[in-house]
Amino acid sequence: MYADEAGRLSVWGLIDQGNRYYDFVNYESDSGPDRPGIFQASIEGIGHIVTYIGYDKLAELKVNALVRNARDVLRGGTISDKLDTGILTHLGSVEKQLPKNLRDSFPDWIAGLSDEWTSSICRLLLRVQNYRHGGAILITGDSSFSGLRIKHQIEYPRLSTALARRAVFRIQESLASDEILEEYLKKDSEDIPIELYFDEVINKGDCEDADSEVEGAIWFISLLSRVDGLVLMNPSLEVKGFGVEITFPGEPSSIFIARDRRAKNKHLRKLDYERFGTRHRSMMRYCSKISNSVGFVISQDGDVRVMTQVRGKLVVWENLRLQLHDFIRRTKVSKKIVSQKE
Repeated sequence: MYADEAGRLSVWGLIDQGNRYYDFVNYESDSGPDRPGIFQASIEGIGHIVTYIGYDKLAELKVNALVRNARDVLRGGTISDKLDTGILTHLGSVEKQLPKNLRDSFPDWIAGLSDEWTSSICRLLLRVQNYRHGGAILITGDSSFSGLRIKHQIEYPRLSTALARRAVFRIQESLASDEILEEYLKKDSEDIPIELYFDEVINKGDCEDADSEVEGAIWFISLLSRVDGLVLMNPSLEVKGFGVEITFPGEPSSIFIARDRRAKNKHLRKLDYERFGTRHRSMMRYCSKISNSVGFVISQDGDVRVMTQVRGKLVVWENLRLQLHDFIRRTKVSKKIVSQKE
C-alpha cells in the first residue's frame, strides 16, 4: 500500500502466503516463507484475534480475555520428562534398524529425531483442535488399563513404526548426500559411484513415502477423537483403544495450574474442579491416580490443556505452544548453515 502525491492510499499489490504459512507452522511443510509486514493479525473466529511477529505469537484475544506467553511444555519441563520413555524407545528402534556401518553417526541425530517425535504429538493435537469438536488423548504407562472402560479396543502401532522408518530413510539419504558432496562434488570428480547415487535417490523416495504414512496415521488417530470418549495410547504412541471411558470415582484432593514448565511450587495456583466440564474432570481423576500418565484435553473452542501428577499433586498446564515458531525455525536454519560450512 502506498500514498500518491495527493495523499490518497492505493493498493499496489496483495500478498497471499496464508496457506504456506499455515502448512509450515502446523508441520505439514518443511519450509515456510518470511512473513510480510512489521506484525500480522489473524481473525480466528468471533471475538478471537491472534497477533504475530513473524512466526512468534505475541498475544491472543478471546472475547474479553487476553492470553500471552504460550508454554512449550512438550519440549522441556515436567511433561517433556514424562514423555521421555517414548522418545527413548523410538530412538532405540531407529538405531536398531540402521545398518551397522551407519550407527556411529547416530548420536548426531538424537536431538533432531527427538524433536520430530514430539512434533508428531503437536500435529495430532492441532488436527483434533481444528475439528472444533473437542477430544481427549491419554498417554499412559499402566499396561493394565485399570480405571478405564475401553469400548473399542484396537492395536494400531502405525504412527510409531512410520516415525521410525522415516527416521532411518532420512539418515541414510542424508549420509549418502553428504558423501556425494564431500567426496565427489567438492573435489570436482566426474564420476559418482552408481550405488551411492542410488542410495541417495531411493532413500529420498522412501522418506517421502514415510512422510505420507506419518501424515495418514496422524489423520486416522485424530478422527478417533471424534467418537465419544478418549483415545488411549501407550508411551510409544501406539493406539490401544478409543471411545474410552474413565471409571475412577472421586475428585482429586487438589488441582493446580502451573505457570512454568517445571511446576515449581511458587508458580502453582489452585484450581476449582467444578469449573471444568465432564471431559476435563474425568481426565483429572485418572491422572491424579496414575502417576506415569499424561492427559491432553481439547475443548470445543480450541483450548488445549495437558495434565499429569507432579510430586503427588495434579498439575494442569494451559495455553500450550503447539505450532512451529521462530526459535525452532532459526535453530533448524542455523544447524543447516553450520553443517554446510563444515
